[in-house]
Amino acid sequence: MPAISWRTMPFVRATILCVVTLTLLYSCWPEQRLRHPPGVLAPREPEQGPAPAKPPWKRGLFDIRPLASFKVEARILSKAHYWFDAESELSPYDLALGWGQMSDQSIIDTMSISQSTRWYHYSWPSRHPPIDDAAIIHQSSNMHMIPASKAVAGQIASAHVGQVAVIEGYLIEATHDGWRWTSSLSRDDTGRGACEVVWVESISVRDR
Repeated sequence: MPAISWRTMPFVRATILCVVTLTLLYSCWPEQRLRHPPGVLAPREPEQGPAPAKPPWKRGLFDIRPLASFKVEARILSKAHYWFDAESELSPYDLALGWGQMSDQSIIDTMSISQSTRWYHYSWPSRHPPIDDAAIIHQSSNMHMIPASKAVAGQIASAHVGQVAVIEGYLIEATHDGWRWTSSLSRDDTGRGACEVVWVESISVRDR
């Protein structure tokens, strides 16, 4: 490989700075959000079944072990793209999903919903929540998406907040060299470890 001349160094630095700036701007660009008339868009609760009779498999350096079969039809409440954390090689996107009352525009309009550092955050301006706090916990969740293929990765990347997504696959545990990422198996837990880690075999989205 030829050495980089000192004359080219300013150009190289400028190029790197430009790439970093564009990446940061892209990450901060407002996500397209669809709005809907009031009403529940995704009435059914997620379906979770026994772990499939399927041996663990590899994704790069990671060992993947299925813990349960999983299917969810839910409204996309928020979407976050991650590049630099330990999990991003497996899961570049998190989706905060809502079903039941948490797919109703009239409820969502009373809340502030966001994601950061692999967490899903919600709040409301009034003294009392728009629905019971236990219902918010049970009917929404932050889920770490691990695409099973490049086609699925592209579908996740192109999904928009406000769309209804049907996601099928497995809740999994991923391990590598002492590192472990284990999915929650409950819709009622909170705090660290409460997110679902989803191996996505298929995803389809629609505007309603």
